[in-house]
Amino acid sequence: MSQKMERFTPAARRVLSLSQEEAERLHHSEINIGHLLLAFIRLDKSATSDVLHDAGAEIEDARKVVRNFLSDELHTTKRLGNAIELSGDLKKVLEFSVDEARSRGHMIIAPEHLLLGLVRYQEKQPELFDALELDPKVIQEEMRSFIQAHDYSDGSPRKRKNHSYDKSKIHYEKEAIDMTRQLILIGGIVMALGVALGAFGAHGLEATLKANDRVDTFHTGTYYHLIHGMAIFIVAWLSTVYDDPRLAWAGYLFLAGVILFSGSLYVLSISNLSIMGAIAPIGGAAFIIGWVIIAWVAWTAK
Repeated sequence: MSQKMERFTPAARRVLSLSQEEAERLHHSEINIGHLLLAFIRLDKSATSDVLHDAGAEIEDARKVVRNFLSDELHTTKRLGNAIELSGDLKKVLEFSVDEARSRGHMIIAPEHLLLGLVRYQEKQPELFDALELDPKVIQEEMRSFIQAHDYSDGSPRKRKNHSYDKSKIHYEKEAIDMTRQLILIGGIVMALGVALGAFGAHGLEATLKANDRVDTFHTGTYYHLIHGMAIFIVAWLSTVYDDPRLAWAGYLFLAGVILFSGSLYVLSISNLSIMGAIAPIGGAAFIIGWVIIAWVAWTAK
């Protein structure tokens, strides 16, 4: 590893120096991955610091988490005159960092490679990132995007011509994944309720519906309920095809339609409350607008 350390850029060596400072500040006997993470946050005007700050990592809060995280692992404090050594997990991170650089044909090892090495280590042992509520996939994608936009053939990374590093695009991709997950969750709940209400209407409410002469009304409610529950799943799938936030509105409109249209028909069927008949068209309009948005997205897609 000593020979490989010669390939570390001044910024990467600065990270390791800051890691030692953090270990000394916390009176720990060795430099651990927690200290390395703190060093990344402290490294001013760097991509690693920007990424971690964007992810919500602040130095003082992170120090508290690292102190608690390492309290069970580092029982002894540094003795005066004794050099602080690298922990086993940090050595593994450094090996991963060298591998990240080598796999890209880079002769130097920059802080970006170090952070990718840490993320790679956290994939198998995510306790530190979990404690800080950091998403390793987002950090990994941002670092990879930054590296692709820079030339590492010299002593320090230089931005490539005609290649932009767009953090907003990466954040949008994460938001798109969150939207898809949310729509799937909503769709699952809507479908489960639709099946449950259909079964309850066929058995538990059969006498009431017949007495109110509302069997067909209730069935209409469940029919549109289930159709648009499936429609929410369709929107979730379409969100993986089209990068368009308008699709979320289609999903939310379908949900609103289920609540207003089918919900009003359910209440009308059970209670014969006539005002519910005036609410149903609002839900129907929500259904229609949702389908129009889907068509609009497809029509305007690039």
